[in-house]
Amino acid sequence: MHTCFSHDAYQTPRELVARAREVGLDRVAVTDHHALDGALRARDLDPERVIIGEEITARDGTDVIGLYLTKRIAPRLPLERVVDEIRAQNGVVYLPHPFAYLRGGRRRFERALPLVDIVEVWNSRAFYAPWNRRALEEVRRRGIPEAGGSDAHFSRELGRASTVFPFFDDAEALKRVAPRGRPEHNGHTYLLPHVGSVSCIALSLIKGRPWRRSALDR
Repeated sequence: MHTCFSHDAYQTPRELVARAREVGLDRVAVTDHHALDGALRARDLDPERVIIGEEITARDGTDVIGLYLTKRIAPRLPLERVVDEIRAQNGVVYLPHPFAYLRGGRRRFERALPLVDIVEVWNSRAFYAPWNRRALEEVRRRGIPEAGGSDAHFSRELGRASTVFPFFDDAEALKRVAPRGRPEHNGHTYLLPHVGSVSCIALSLIKGRPWRRSALDR
């Protein structure tokens, strides 16, 4: 999920943590686009609950998430280099919404599949039903660890999808329990949050810099 340190998100780190507690999420992976600042702020508020991550767009357009990161990874690197950078930090490589949004999803999926630890089979923002259905079919056919996520950019989105895992408390433990992960969701995907995200992007373009909410943690 994302905080206002992503150019297309609104919730502050404090709002994210408060909502995660409210809906009973034991772990939340904060994965802003090309930034760790929001995750670090959220971790300071709730160290046990927050996993520091980043969503990185590789040169070929593939989005890859690194979990349990300690330093930011630059965008637009070759896909294999992005994965190497995550591995160098002993992180977990997570492939989000593999068939959503862009054409060429099959090609990107096949290239990324041998490199990742977990693949997302349900994303609550993947509003076109075949996207999630295709991911679920492909991942289960191949026996790859699977997950579900809300991809929340606004606090009300948290909890719309999640994954139930056996207990884990670091990257290596997550990798061990990943094959037993069970995605859970409310059965719905949502288009409207994208309108809000587009508004955030528009503000960034108007200001000529990444948009940020003021008074971040009030």
